[in-house]
Amino acid sequence: MDPFHLIELSYGQSPKQVEEGHMGFGLINPISEAGSIFMYSHNVKAPPIRIDNQILNSSTMFSVWDYAIGSEKVGLESGETKLLAVYRQGKNNTIESYDYQDSQAMDKMIKKDAVVLLLKVKVVKKDESEGDNDV
Repeated sequence: MDPFHLIELSYGQSPKQVEEGHMGFGLINPISEAGSIFMYSHNVKAPPIRIDNQILNSSTMFSVWDYAIGSEKVGLESGETKLLAVYRQGKNNTIESYDYQDSQAMDKMIKKDAVVLLLKVKVVKKDESEGDNDV
């Protein structure tokens, strides 16, 4: 299956120079026919979106949630993208460890695992976002 965009949050036109707060992503009943995903952040949320049960593999034995960053605060400059977390389902009852900040390792993981969901954040100023679909 080719990669595709599932869900996003947007702060709109914030008058603040810096936005701070927690961000989260979750799966509700991920391998049932009523599976949904949701995202939230400080003062912003996206309603749960139903996911096609073809996306997540109910027959897999191994799944992993993992943070891609440490517990330190993360700051982003405009135009910068950061991988925050990963949900994976392995193939053939196996799951390998990867360096989530290494793009070559991420390409290998995406090709090797049955399902990979990546939680990324990208900061874009309004005048820079015209025509940009990599959010």
